[in-house]
Amino acid sequence: MILLFVACLVGAPTHSRSAQSEPPHAAPAAGDAGLLGRGIGEYRAGNFQAATRDLESAIRAKPHEAEAHAYLGLAMARMGDHSHAAEELERAHEIDPANPDFAYDYSLLLIDLKRYSAAIPILEKLRSVQQSPEVTVNLARAYAGSGKWNSMSALVASLPGGLSANENFLQALAGILASSKQFGALENLWQRAIRRDPGASLPYAALAELWIEENRPREAIAMLDRAPQSARDPVFLYAYGEAQMALQDSAAVGTFRRLVEQTPGNQSAWVALIRAELMLGKFGDAEVTAQQAGRQFPDSRVFLYEVAVADYLMDRNDAALAAVRQVIGSPGGSIPQDLLLAAVLESETGNYVEAVNYFHKLESAEPTCDALAAYFFGATLLRMHQPSQAVAKLRIAIACRPRFALAEYRLGQGLAELGRINQAVAMLGQATHDDPNLSDAYYVLAQLRRRTGDTQGARLALEKFNQVRHDASPDETSLFRNALQQR
Repeated sequence: MILLFVACLVGAPTHSRSAQSEPPHAAPAAGDAGLLGRGIGEYRAGNFQAATRDLESAIRAKPHEAEAHAYLGLAMARMGDHSHAAEELERAHEIDPANPDFAYDYSLLLIDLKRYSAAIPILEKLRSVQQSPEVTVNLARAYAGSGKWNSMSALVASLPGGLSANENFLQALAGILASSKQFGALENLWQRAIRRDPGASLPYAALAELWIEENRPREAIAMLDRAPQSARDPVFLYAYGEAQMALQDSAAVGTFRRLVEQTPGNQSAWVALIRAELMLGKFGDAEVTAQQAGRQFPDSRVFLYEVAVADYLMDRNDAALAAVRQVIGSPGGSIPQDLLLAAVLESETGNYVEAVNYFHKLESAEPTCDALAAYFFGATLLRMHQPSQAVAKLRIAIACRPRFALAEYRLGQGLAELGRINQAVAMLGQATHDDPNLSDAYYVLAQLRRRTGDTQGARLALEKFNQVRHDASPDETSLFRNALQQR
C-alpha cells in the first residue's frame, strides 16, 4: 500500500528495460544505406515486419553480424515470436559475449519465457562487472522464478550503499520480494536501507507497512517514533496513519488530516482520511470529506464511491444506491468494489434480481477467491429462498476464508432450510465456536436443538443467547466496514 502512495505522490518508479525495447547499441554510421542500417531504422520506426525482412537479408549477407541478430531478435519479440527471438538474441550473445547489451537483452527474454535457470548465470556474470539496478532487479526476478530463495536473500544482503539509497530500485526489488512472499529478505532490505540512509522516509514507511501486514502495528509505531525529523515527510505520515488504523486508534483521523493539508492535490491522501473516518464510525464526517474531495477532483469517481459507502454505513441505502449506480455508469466504473457495493445495496433494498446480476458480473470480473462477495451472494440467495444455491456460495466463502463465523451461521441457516438439521446444528456450533458473541447463531441453534429433542442443548444455547444478545455482535454492515481496511 505504501508503494502505491509513493507512486501517486511522486510518480511511478522506473522499471527495468524490457527485452522488447531497443538496446543502447551504437547507431550505424551516418549515411549507412546498407541492409543493417535500414533494418535498424525500420525497427526504430516501429515497422517490425519490414525490419525483420531487412535484418534477415543482412544476416544472409553477413552471418556473423551480432548487431543484426540482436535487432532481429528484438523485432521478433515485438511481434510475439518469442521462441525465434530468443534464438537470435542467443546468437548475438554467442558472437559477441563481451557485449553487455546483447547479454542483458537475451537474459530478459529468457525471463519472459520463464527460462530462469538459463538467465541466472548471464545476469550473475553481468552483475559481477556492473552493479546496475536493472541487472540486480532482473537477477532477483530470475531467482524468484526458479525458487532460489537463499540466493535472493544473499543478493539483498550484499547490496552496496549506492543501490540501497536508490528509491526506484528499492521499490522494484521490494515488489519482487513481496510477490515471492520472501518477507524475511524484504524486512532485511528495508532495515539495511534505513541504516544506509537514516534520513530517507521510504524505508521507514515500507518497513512499517510490512509489520502492519504481519500484525505487528505496535512495533511499527515504535520504529516510526524513532525516525529522525528529516524522514517525516508525507510518505512517512501515511505509514504512521496506517499503523494507527491497524490499532483502531482514533488519532489516525488527525494524522490523515495533516497528510491532506500537506498534499492537498494527492487523491490517495483524501481516500486515506475518508477510510479512517469510516473505520472509526465517523460516517457523517466521511461523507462530508468525500464531498469536499469530489469537488476538488471533479473528474474522479473514487469519491462518489466513498459517499455511497458512507450512506450505506449510515443505513441510507436509497441514497447509497443512487450514488453507486452513478459510479458504475461513469467511465472506468464497474470495477469489483463498485459491483460488490451495488449488489449488496440492491439486495438490502429488495431488488434481488438486480443484485444477482451484479454478483454474476462481479464473478466474471473477479474470478479469484473472494470470501466477501461469496458471503453476500449467499446471504442474498437465502433471502430469495434459494437455499441450495446459497449453501454452495457460502461454502465458497468459508473455503476462501476459514473460520468465517458469519458465513458459517448463514450456512447453518441454509442447511436447516434444506432439512439437513444435524449438519445445520454442527455448522451453527462451529459459528459460535469461531465467534462466541454471534448471538443470532445461538438463537437458531436453540430452535434446531429443540426440534431434534435435545432439550438440554437447546436450553444451554438459549442461555448463551441471553448472555451475549446485548453485546456487540458482528453483522453485515460491520463486516463491510471492516473490509474497508483491507482495500
